[in-house]
Amino acid sequence: MKRGGPLKRNPEKAREWQQRSAKKAAENAKKKPRKAMSRKRKNPYAKKQLKGKAIDIANSQAFRLAAVDQGYCGNCGVPYTGQDFDAHHVIEKRYLKANGLDLFNTDNALLLCEECHRGQTNRLRPLPLECLTDANIQYAFYLLKGYADTYLRRLYTGDDPRVTRALAELEQAERCRTKRSPP
Repeated sequence: MKRGGPLKRNPEKAREWQQRSAKKAAENAKKKPRKAMSRKRKNPYAKKQLKGKAIDIANSQAFRLAAVDQGYCGNCGVPYTGQDFDAHHVIEKRYLKANGLDLFNTDNALLLCEECHRGQTNRLRPLPLECLTDANIQYAFYLLKGYADTYLRRLYTGDDPRVTRALAELEQAERCRTKRSPP
C-alpha cells in the first residue's frame, strides 16, 4: 500500500465537526443535568465507629511516626536527624495489598536510613534478621503464622533466635490445640 503525502486540513470540515459537537453537548445537558462532584474524598484510614467506639485505624503518618520513634537506623545505627530516613515495611506492601491486609500497621514499621533502605528494597544488601524489632517479628508471626519463618528468612539474611523461638512457640500452641480437639 502506497503512502500519500501529509493529510491536508479542511477548515470547513473542522468547523462542521465543532458545531456538531457543541450541538450534541447542549442536547445532552438538557436531557440529564449533571450532579456536581464532591471534591471531598473519604479517608479509608480515618477513625471508624465500631459499636459506638471510635477506633484509630493506622495510616501512613502514624506508620512513619512509629518508625521515627525507634530513633535510629535499624541496620547501621545512625541516629535519626529528620532527613534521609525512610519507614520500611518489614512485610512488603505488595504482599499486604495482594492479601487485602492493612498497609500501615505500626508494628510493621522499621526506621532505616535512605542507603540501607535502598539496599534492602533492591536486594543488593539485604538486612540481617537481627535488625528487626520484637514488634516486627511478633507481627509477622501473628499475620503469617507458620509461613512467617520462611518469609522472613527469604527477605532477610542471617539467623535470629527470636524467629526460632517464635516458630517453636507457634508449633507448641498448634500441638496443644490438636490435643484438645476431640477425635
